[in-house]
Amino acid sequence: MLSILTVVLEFIAFVGIVLLGVSTLQTSPKSITNRLFFLFSSTLAVYILTNYLSVVQRVDSLTLFWIRVVMGLARS
Repeated sequence: MLSILTVVLEFIAFVGIVLLGVSTLQTSPKSITNRLFFLFSSTLAVYILTNYLSVVQRVDSLTLFWIRVVMGLARS
């Protein structure tokens, strides 16, 4: 079972990365560097979310699904 500290830290990381990506994109939306950074930060935020979901599932088939999603994201 995950402790509340782990859940809070993952939530803070997820929200922080999303806000960083959005704020970077808003400064100059036409810049290719800012667009790529937004894409990178969005991918990282999804990875953090799916990694969390792979750990907290109680059903084996859902755990397997989320682990496969995490491995797919890590590979790309």
